[in-house]
Amino acid sequence: MIQSAFYNGINFSGDFARKNKLIDYRLQRKTSFINRDKDKNLRFFCSGAYEYAVLCACGSDTNFYPMLFAPDEPVAFNGGYTFNININSGTLGNLNENIFFKLECNGKFIFSEFCTLQDTAFFNENNIIEVTATNNDNRHGFLTIPAFGNYEAVGFNEDFFINDKTEYKYSYGRSLILSSENNIGRRITFKNLNMYHQNQLKTLCNCENLFLNGVKYKLISEFSELLNDNNSEIKDLQADFVLADQSFFRDGSSEPPINVFEKYFFM
Repeated sequence: MIQSAFYNGINFSGDFARKNKLIDYRLQRKTSFINRDKDKNLRFFCSGAYEYAVLCACGSDTNFYPMLFAPDEPVAFNGGYTFNININSGTLGNLNENIFFKLECNGKFIFSEFCTLQDTAFFNENNIIEVTATNNDNRHGFLTIPAFGNYEAVGFNEDFFINDKTEYKYSYGRSLILSSENNIGRRITFKNLNMYHQNQLKTLCNCENLFLNGVKYKLISEFSELLNDNNSEIKDLQADFVLADQSFFRDGSSEPPINVFEKYFFM
């Protein structure tokens, strides 16, 4: 959940509500997933002088769940204060309904998006990737607390070969390889993203420090649209990633080849 600001590309205004006769605005506000087994930080921004802050969780059926902890000490930021709030899974128990968080600060109310608390088993069974990112300082929209998003994805465990080389071209199609780097990449497809989550995902993946399920990666391509539903603006986005921290040498194969020369191999 990313703090709304001009320089991080996230827009919480009514422009994304799409309240017209052609597009159902409810299709634009899909719920997000939060892993109840991991502590996470939500960030709220309140302008003006800080006096007090109270946090609660609200259910989609107007149920009210007071939180059992207070926000961290607020940090002065850009004419107001930010509150980094740690989600303690124990305070919400086994709550399964859709909820949103509401922070009352100096008499003003600030709301998060709708989310559903799920456990780690749900994330694994539904191929949900946790994308976490931050920049190195607050000049580019993020503080030291990383922003995060959880998205259904396919291809995370499928590797492919990529090559980046520089060649000197001779005549008659001849060439001389000046440099060549081989790598193993991952082509990941993020599924069923509404407009909000498309912007959120692109924002996270273009940060200075990007982690997919806790492992540091680099985005090496643009996002491609694989599905475009003009009635709901739901899209699948695909992009290529490589590991950010790599060693030149790797461990050798730990399993012997099986049936490499099967006699019916060319039948």
